[in-house]
Amino acid sequence: MAQSIKVAGKVIDKNQEPLIGATVRIVGTQGGTITGIDGGFNVECPRNSTLEISFIGYITQRVAASANMTYHYNQKKAFTADESYPWCGNGICAQPGLYSSFEATDVRRNSLMIGQQKSAKDGSDILMDNGEPLNYTEEIVNYAKAKQNEGARLNKYAWSPTDIWERDNDWVVMRYAEVLMMKAEANYRLGYTVTALPFVNQLRTRAGLSELASVTEDNLDLEWRHEFVFEGLRRTTNIRFGTFFKPWWNKGDTPKYRGVYPIPQEELAKNPGLEQNPDYN
Repeated sequence: MAQSIKVAGKVIDKNQEPLIGATVRIVGTQGGTITGIDGGFNVECPRNSTLEISFIGYITQRVAASANMTYHYNQKKAFTADESYPWCGNGICAQPGLYSSFEATDVRRNSLMIGQQKSAKDGSDILMDNGEPLNYTEEIVNYAKAKQNEGARLNKYAWSPTDIWERDNDWVVMRYAEVLMMKAEANYRLGYTVTALPFVNQLRTRAGLSELASVTEDNLDLEWRHEFVFEGLRRTTNIRFGTFFKPWWNKGDTPKYRGVYPIPQEELAKNPGLEQNPDYN
Protein backbone atom coordinates (compact mmCIF):
# COMPACT_ATOMS: atom_id res chain seq x y z
CA MET A 1 0.00 0.00 0.00
CA ALA A 2 1.31 3.45 -0.90
CA GLN A 3 2.50 5.61 1.98
CA SER A 4 0.11 8.33 3.02
CA ILE A 5 0.54 11.70 4.71
CA LYS A 6 -1.79 13.70 6.91
CA VAL A 7 -2.18 17.21 5.55
CA ALA A 8 -3.11 20.06 7.90
CA GLY A 9 -3.69 23.11 5.74
CA LYS A 10 -5.34 26.49 5.46
CA VAL A 11 -6.83 28.48 2.57
CA ILE A 12 -6.71 32.28 2.78
CA ASP A 13 -7.49 35.21 0.47
CA LYS A 14 -5.37 38.14 -0.61
CA ASN A 15 -6.11 39.94 2.67
CA GLN A 16 -4.95 36.95 4.74
CA GLU A 17 -8.60 36.23 5.64
CA PRO A 18 -9.77 32.58 5.80
CA LEU A 19 -11.92 31.21 2.97
CA ILE A 20 -14.70 29.27 4.67
CA GLY A 21 -16.21 26.36 2.74
CA ALA A 22 -13.53 26.10 0.04
CA THR A 23 -13.41 22.62 -1.52
CA VAL A 24 -10.16 20.68 -1.20
CA ARG A 25 -10.12 17.58 -3.41
CA ILE A 26 -7.44 14.90 -3.72
CA VAL A 27 -6.88 14.69 -7.47
CA GLY A 28 -7.42 11.21 -8.90
CA THR A 29 -9.45 9.98 -5.93
CA GLN A 30 -12.90 10.38 -4.41
CA GLY A 31 -11.38 11.91 -1.29
CA GLY A 32 -11.47 15.47 -0.11
CA THR A 33 -12.95 17.89 2.39
CA ILE A 34 -13.99 21.53 2.84
CA THR A 35 -12.38 24.28 4.86
CA GLY A 36 -13.75 25.24 8.27
CA ILE A 37 -14.51 28.58 9.88
CA ASP A 38 -10.80 29.36 10.18
CA GLY A 39 -10.08 28.32 6.58
CA GLY A 40 -8.38 25.20 7.89
CA PHE A 41 -8.68 21.65 6.62
CA ASN A 42 -7.31 18.20 7.42
CA VAL A 43 -7.07 15.40 4.91
CA GLU A 44 -5.13 12.17 4.57
CA CYS A 45 -3.81 11.40 1.10
CA PRO A 46 -1.14 9.35 -0.66
CA ARG A 47 2.35 10.84 -0.60
CA ASN A 48 3.09 13.08 -3.63
CA SER A 49 -0.62 13.79 -4.13
CA THR A 50 -2.00 16.91 -5.80
CA LEU A 51 -4.78 18.89 -4.14
CA GLU A 52 -7.37 20.79 -6.15
CA ILE A 53 -8.70 23.88 -4.34
CA SER A 54 -11.86 25.65 -5.49
CA PHE A 55 -14.11 28.39 -4.15
CA ILE A 56 -17.00 30.42 -5.60
CA GLY A 57 -15.65 33.44 -7.46
CA TYR A 58 -12.11 32.09 -7.60
CA ILE A 59 -10.21 30.17 -10.25
CA THR A 60 -9.73 26.50 -9.37
CA GLN A 61 -6.07 25.77 -8.62
CA ARG A 62 -3.94 22.67 -8.07
CA VAL A 63 -1.06 22.45 -5.61
CA ALA A 64 1.25 19.75 -4.30
CA ALA A 65 0.16 18.32 -0.95
CA SER A 66 2.46 18.75 2.02
CA ALA A 67 2.06 17.97 5.71
CA ASN A 68 1.62 21.61 6.75
CA MET A 69 0.58 24.06 4.08
CA THR A 70 -1.15 27.38 3.49
CA TYR A 71 -2.72 28.12 0.11
CA HIS A 72 -2.94 31.84 -0.63
CA TYR A 73 -5.45 32.93 -3.27
CA ASN A 74 -4.07 36.14 -4.75
CA GLN A 75 -6.16 37.08 -7.77
CA LYS A 76 -4.97 39.72 -10.16
CA LYS A 77 -7.99 41.40 -11.74
CA ALA A 78 -11.35 42.83 -10.79
CA PHE A 79 -13.89 45.36 -11.96
CA THR A 80 -14.10 48.44 -9.74
CA ALA A 81 -15.99 51.70 -10.06
CA ASP A 82 -12.84 53.74 -10.79
CA GLU A 83 -11.98 51.29 -13.60
CA SER A 84 -8.86 49.97 -11.98
CA TYR A 85 -8.59 46.19 -11.96
CA PRO A 86 -6.75 45.06 -8.81
CA TRP A 87 -7.94 41.44 -8.50
CA CYS A 88 -10.41 38.65 -9.37
CA GLY A 89 -11.32 36.12 -12.03
CA ASN A 90 -13.79 36.35 -14.91
CA GLY A 91 -16.86 36.64 -12.69
CA ILE A 92 -19.63 34.39 -11.41
CA CYS A 93 -22.02 33.60 -14.25
CA ALA A 94 -25.05 31.48 -15.04
CA GLN A 95 -25.04 28.43 -17.27
CA PRO A 96 -26.47 29.05 -20.76
CA GLY A 97 -30.25 28.72 -20.89
CA LEU A 98 -31.02 30.21 -17.49
CA TYR A 99 -31.51 33.80 -18.62
CA SER A 100 -33.69 32.83 -21.59
CA SER A 101 -35.83 30.56 -19.39
CA PHE A 102 -37.32 33.64 -17.69
CA GLU A 103 -40.39 35.33 -19.16
CA ALA A 104 -39.54 38.79 -20.48
CA THR A 105 -41.80 40.48 -17.91
CA ASP A 106 -40.37 38.55 -14.95
CA VAL A 107 -38.62 41.10 -12.71
CA ARG A 108 -36.47 38.28 -11.33
CA ARG A 109 -34.65 38.15 -14.65
CA ASN A 110 -32.88 41.32 -13.52
CA SER A 111 -30.91 39.08 -11.16
CA LEU A 112 -28.77 38.38 -14.22
CA MET A 113 -26.63 40.96 -16.00
CA ILE A 114 -26.53 40.77 -19.78
CA GLY A 115 -25.81 43.13 -22.68
CA GLN A 116 -23.50 46.11 -23.20
CA GLN A 117 -21.87 47.37 -20.00
CA LYS A 118 -21.40 51.06 -19.28
CA SER A 119 -18.95 52.76 -16.96
CA ALA A 120 -20.45 53.90 -13.63
CA LYS A 121 -17.89 56.68 -13.75
CA ASP A 122 -18.82 58.49 -16.99
CA GLY A 123 -21.31 56.32 -18.94
CA SER A 124 -18.81 55.29 -21.60
CA ASP A 125 -18.60 51.77 -22.99
CA ILE A 126 -16.56 49.38 -20.86
CA LEU A 127 -13.98 47.61 -22.99
CA MET A 128 -12.55 44.13 -22.72
CA ASP A 129 -8.83 43.49 -22.64
CA ASN A 130 -8.87 43.06 -26.43
CA GLY A 131 -10.39 46.55 -26.90
CA GLU A 132 -13.86 45.33 -27.89
CA PRO A 133 -16.97 46.51 -25.97
CA LEU A 134 -17.91 44.38 -22.95
CA ASN A 135 -21.23 42.93 -24.06
CA TYR A 136 -22.29 40.05 -21.82
CA THR A 137 -23.89 37.16 -23.68
CA GLU A 138 -25.84 34.20 -22.34
CA GLU A 139 -23.81 31.75 -24.40
CA ILE A 140 -20.52 30.21 -23.29
CA VAL A 141 -18.85 28.46 -26.20
CA ASN A 142 -16.00 26.80 -24.30
CA TYR A 143 -16.20 26.63 -20.51
CA ALA A 144 -12.46 26.06 -20.11
CA LYS A 145 -11.56 28.99 -22.36
CA ALA A 146 -14.51 31.33 -21.84
CA LYS A 147 -14.16 34.85 -23.21
CA GLN A 148 -14.43 37.88 -20.96
CA ASN A 149 -17.98 38.64 -22.08
CA GLU A 150 -19.42 35.12 -22.08
CA GLY A 151 -22.05 34.19 -19.51
CA ALA A 152 -24.85 36.18 -17.86
CA ARG A 153 -23.40 37.67 -14.66
CA LEU A 154 -24.70 37.78 -11.10
CA ASN A 155 -26.65 40.99 -10.50
CA LYS A 156 -28.96 39.99 -7.63
CA TYR A 157 -27.38 41.87 -4.75
CA ALA A 158 -27.04 45.63 -4.44
CA TRP A 159 -23.62 47.07 -5.20
CA SER A 160 -21.95 50.37 -4.48
CA PRO A 161 -18.94 52.25 -5.92
CA THR A 162 -16.94 51.35 -2.82
CA ASP A 163 -17.19 47.59 -3.38
CA ILE A 164 -13.86 45.79 -3.59
CA TRP A 165 -14.55 42.13 -2.81
CA GLU A 166 -16.91 41.43 0.08
CA ARG A 167 -19.97 43.70 0.24
CA ASP A 168 -21.48 45.02 3.45
CA ASN A 169 -25.06 44.11 2.48
CA ASP A 170 -26.79 40.98 3.76
CA TRP A 171 -26.41 37.65 1.98
CA VAL A 172 -29.68 35.73 1.79
CA VAL A 173 -29.86 32.71 4.10
CA MET A 174 -33.62 32.18 3.97
CA ARG A 175 -36.56 34.26 2.76
CA TYR A 176 -40.32 34.07 3.26
CA ALA A 177 -40.53 33.11 -0.41
CA GLU A 178 -38.79 29.84 0.46
CA VAL A 179 -41.41 29.12 3.12
CA LEU A 180 -44.14 29.62 0.51
CA MET A 181 -42.40 27.34 -1.98
CA MET A 182 -41.84 24.65 0.67
CA LYS A 183 -45.57 24.73 1.47
CA ALA A 184 -46.41 24.59 -2.24
CA GLU A 185 -44.11 21.64 -2.91
CA ALA A 186 -45.17 19.75 0.22
CA ASN A 187 -48.84 20.07 -0.74
CA TYR A 188 -48.10 19.11 -4.34
CA ARG A 189 -46.20 15.97 -3.32
CA LEU A 190 -49.04 15.00 -0.96
CA GLY A 191 -51.47 15.29 -3.87
CA TYR A 192 -53.08 18.57 -2.80
CA THR A 193 -52.35 20.43 -6.03
CA VAL A 194 -55.21 22.92 -5.59
CA THR A 195 -53.88 23.88 -2.15
CA ALA A 196 -50.35 24.29 -3.58
CA LEU A 197 -51.40 26.72 -6.33
CA PRO A 198 -51.97 29.96 -4.32
CA PHE A 199 -48.50 29.79 -2.76
CA VAL A 200 -46.84 29.65 -6.19
CA ASN A 201 -49.07 32.37 -7.62
CA GLN A 202 -48.27 34.67 -4.71
CA LEU A 203 -44.66 34.73 -5.86
CA ARG A 204 -45.53 34.99 -9.53
CA THR A 205 -47.78 37.99 -8.89
CA ARG A 206 -45.01 39.75 -7.00
CA ALA A 207 -42.67 39.02 -9.94
CA GLY A 208 -45.06 40.70 -12.39
CA LEU A 209 -46.33 37.49 -13.99
CA SER A 210 -49.75 36.07 -14.67
CA GLU A 211 -51.09 33.40 -12.34
CA LEU A 212 -50.81 29.72 -13.21
CA ALA A 213 -54.01 27.73 -13.73
CA SER A 214 -52.51 24.59 -12.17
CA VAL A 215 -49.30 23.30 -10.60
CA THR A 216 -47.17 20.67 -12.32
CA GLU A 217 -43.79 19.27 -11.32
CA ASP A 218 -42.13 21.13 -14.20
CA ASN A 219 -43.55 24.58 -13.41
CA LEU A 220 -42.92 24.06 -9.70
CA ASP A 221 -39.27 23.27 -10.43
CA LEU A 222 -39.05 26.33 -12.70
CA GLU A 223 -40.36 28.60 -9.95
CA TRP A 224 -37.67 27.29 -7.59
CA ARG A 225 -35.10 27.94 -10.30
CA HIS A 226 -36.19 31.53 -10.99
CA GLU A 227 -37.04 32.68 -7.48
CA PHE A 228 -33.81 31.51 -5.85
CA VAL A 229 -31.23 32.09 -8.56
CA PHE A 230 -27.77 32.55 -6.98
CA GLU A 231 -29.07 31.72 -3.49
CA GLY A 232 -27.38 28.33 -3.20
CA LEU A 233 -30.51 26.15 -3.29
CA ARG A 234 -30.31 24.69 -6.78
CA ARG A 235 -28.36 21.51 -6.02
CA THR A 236 -30.80 20.25 -3.41
CA THR A 237 -33.76 21.25 -5.59
CA ASN A 238 -32.27 19.37 -8.54
CA ILE A 239 -31.88 16.28 -6.36
CA ARG A 240 -35.50 16.41 -5.17
CA PHE A 241 -36.83 16.82 -8.69
CA GLY A 242 -34.43 14.26 -10.19
CA THR A 243 -32.81 16.70 -12.63
CA PHE A 244 -29.48 16.55 -10.76
CA PHE A 245 -28.77 13.13 -12.24
CA LYS A 246 -29.57 14.07 -15.85
CA PRO A 247 -27.13 15.63 -18.34
CA TRP A 248 -27.18 19.36 -18.96
CA TRP A 249 -24.80 21.95 -20.32
CA ASN A 250 -21.16 20.90 -19.76
CA LYS A 251 -22.28 17.97 -17.57
CA GLY A 252 -23.06 14.36 -18.36
CA ASP A 253 -25.14 11.90 -16.38
CA THR A 254 -24.50 11.96 -12.63
CA PRO A 255 -24.63 8.62 -10.77
CA LYS A 256 -27.28 8.30 -8.07
CA TYR A 257 -24.80 7.96 -5.21
CA ARG A 258 -23.69 11.55 -5.83
CA GLY A 259 -27.02 12.67 -4.39
CA VAL A 260 -25.35 12.61 -0.98
CA TYR A 261 -21.88 13.89 -0.13
CA PRO A 262 -19.04 11.64 1.03
CA ILE A 263 -18.19 11.70 4.73
CA PRO A 264 -14.94 13.70 5.09
CA GLN A 265 -11.87 11.57 5.68
CA GLU A 266 -11.06 13.41 8.91
CA GLU A 267 -14.46 12.45 10.35
CA LEU A 268 -14.00 8.80 9.37
CA ALA A 269 -10.61 8.83 11.08
CA LYS A 270 -12.18 10.09 14.32
CA ASN A 271 -14.73 7.28 14.50
CA PRO A 272 -13.82 3.77 13.29
CA GLY A 273 -17.50 2.86 13.56
CA LEU A 274 -18.43 5.19 10.71
CA GLU A 275 -18.75 3.75 7.21
CA GLN A 276 -18.28 5.81 4.08
CA ASN A 277 -21.46 6.45 2.10
CA PRO A 278 -22.07 3.82 -0.60
CA ASP A 279 -19.86 3.86 -3.74
CA TYR A 280 -17.43 6.51 -2.42
CA ASN A 281 -14.79 3.93 -1.44
